[in-house]
Order: sequence, then structure tokens, then C-alpha cells
Amino acid sequence: MSKKPQIIKELEAVNAKIERLINLHSIRLTAVYDQIARLERAGLAYANPHWKANKYFYLVHTVTNGQRKREYIGTNKAKIDKALASVERAKQHKELTHQKSELERHLTNLKSDFVKTLNSFTTE
Repeated sequence: MSKKPQIIKELEAVNAKIERLINLHSIRLTAVYDQIARLERAGLAYANPHWKANKYFYLVHTVTNGQRKREYIGTNKAKIDKALASVERAKQHKELTHQKSELERHLTNLKSDFVKTLNSFTTE
């Protein structure tokens, strides 16, 4: 029986690292998707908190169709806490969406590089 060439051993080691990398990114990406879905189910408020006369609480939402919506929350502590939590979830959602895009971009580039390399080899 002939001995396996060193280059083949090295390629097998690289392949094992690639498989671990894919699994790791798969776990990370799945977790990010799950966190995004959880935040969306809980409700998001892309808005800035605003106090009027240091008594009345409003959410000033981002501009949509040239209009800025002001949502009156009032003075009720429970409603204020709920509104602030939805603003915080929106911030987390934005960050996670950015992370998701970065992971997907990285994986897409990695796949593209692999495909180019594989296509450069021809079997006859």
C-alpha cells in the first residue's frame, strides 16, 4: 500500500478546518436570525424618546414619507417602560441586522472563492 502524499494530508487538514468554519458560521448565523425574529415578535420602535415639560413622554419616530410621527405615551410608568424597551429592541435589531449582513457577506465571499478555485481544476 502506498503512502498518502503530504499535499493530500495538508488538503484534508484544510478541508477539516473549512468544515469547522462552516459549522461555526452556521451556528452564529442561525442564532442571529433567531434573535432578530424574537425581537421582531416582541415589537420594535425605531424612535427617539422625548419628554415634554419633563412630564409627558413621547416617541418621535423616524421620518416616513416626509412625515415625522410623534406618538404620545403619557405619564404611565408601565407604558413608558414598555415604549423604552421597544426602542432598545429596535437598536438591538439594527445591530443584529448589521451582523447578519456581515456574516452573509463573508460567507458569500468565501463560497465565491471556493467555487473559483474548484472551477480552476479540471478532471479528465
